[in-house]
Amino acid sequence: MKPSGKKELLLAQIVMSVCSFLRSILIARALGVENFGVASTFAVVISFIEMSTDIALDRFIIQYRFGYNRRVLSSIHGLMIIRGLITSLVLFFSAPLIAALFSLQDFLWAYQVLAFIPMVKSFTNFDYARQQKQLDYKTFAMMEGIPHVISTIALVPLLYFSVDPSVVIWVTFLNYAGFAFFSHLRSKVNYRVTFDYVLTMKVLGFSLPLILNGFLLFLILHGDRVIVGHFYTMSSLGIYAAVFSLFSVPILFSQRLMSALYTPVLARHANALSKEKYSEAASISSILCGFLAINGMLGFSILGGPVIALVYGDEFSASKIIIYALALSSAIRILRVPSSFISLSQGKSKFVLYVSLIRSSGVIFAIIFASIGYPLEYVAVSSAIGEILAIIFSFLFLNMLPLKFLNKAVFRDLIFFIFVALFCYLLTIIDDLSVMHYVSLYFTSLIVVILYYYIFHRKFIGRKDGEY
Repeated sequence: MKPSGKKELLLAQIVMSVCSFLRSILIARALGVENFGVASTFAVVISFIEMSTDIALDRFIIQYRFGYNRRVLSSIHGLMIIRGLITSLVLFFSAPLIAALFSLQDFLWAYQVLAFIPMVKSFTNFDYARQQKQLDYKTFAMMEGIPHVISTIALVPLLYFSVDPSVVIWVTFLNYAGFAFFSHLRSKVNYRVTFDYVLTMKVLGFSLPLILNGFLLFLILHGDRVIVGHFYTMSSLGIYAAVFSLFSVPILFSQRLMSALYTPVLARHANALSKEKYSEAASISSILCGFLAINGMLGFSILGGPVIALVYGDEFSASKIIIYALALSSAIRILRVPSSFISLSQGKSKFVLYVSLIRSSGVIFAIIFASIGYPLEYVAVSSAIGEILAIIFSFLFLNMLPLKFLNKAVFRDLIFFIFVALFCYLLTIIDDLSVMHYVSLYFTSLIVVILYYYIFHRKFIGRKDGEY
């Protein structure tokens, strides 16, 4: 079956990344560093909502052999509504504790309003996942891209009438409501809600490790910002969040695009027991993520400082160590993207949980350093330590899967990434260069990377859709 809508999905992911980046710039410029830190706490809570209650219903449909069945879809809708209701109630009554955690009791009402967001998304029509299972990505592309365009446009008048951190909440409402709306607009199956006990047990059996993994993912991706918000000042959180926002754009792009494209393909090959095609598709996804990670490492480390000062303002400037540590964390996270959907495509959801447990060790280090009173740089370094440990164990676990894909090309790319990371570290110990020198250095390094990938991976260049 030939994939449909891959170009639309790529465009949607680019639009999402650009819109997210533009919104963070507009909000930071309008609010200033301290209020941007306050707004970041709302983003952290929203992320907690999503990650800690993610029961992976769309991925269950994609990998489930009977995911095409309409009864399965209607039961999934019922589970989604239950999930939304429970999450909203828990979050609403937890709002006072969240406000106290960040010492922002004046914004208690904002955390309570955030509790309604899960209910908005709970009415999503999951026919888009059934279409993805058939390798049709057009509906998902529309659901992902258009709401972000709408919310970004709406942000301008919102900031004009109210220069307040709460604008983050209203923008998020628009995104989630748009996602649900377009899921119904593009659905090819009528929306029905049923409750099936047998199917619920199957979903929970698949999702329980991912629910636990969601809590760990929250700690991994946002735990450092919670720590900064609690132990340091809101201004420190604003600076840290600005760097995180800039670096998270390519991470989200890589995760969403690669997972959406390759999970259905790998699941199809895994179900058909086509080891050769599975290995080839998995290897290609790893090579692509390696390319993105290496370029991200160079871009973050070399241009991160000048770009942050340019787009956010001088008050958001961070130290070289913070930028390098978060750059390394972000790049390794991109490298680890294939390991998640490769394991999920084989139904090994526990693998994702194990790696997240190891990665969460970085949060423990960060809590220790922050509680002792160490500088903010130590929190960023803790994140890098956790990612390094996680990728080491990722390769160990991947080698235990029934369908393997690790080969010389993957390990060669990993060694090349290590050399790039060491090169970027050397840049942190030399004197500051001019902006033009940084730009020249980046593009020279980029040429070297392109030459490397052309020499060792040119057989994958120019492949047609569906060849894997």
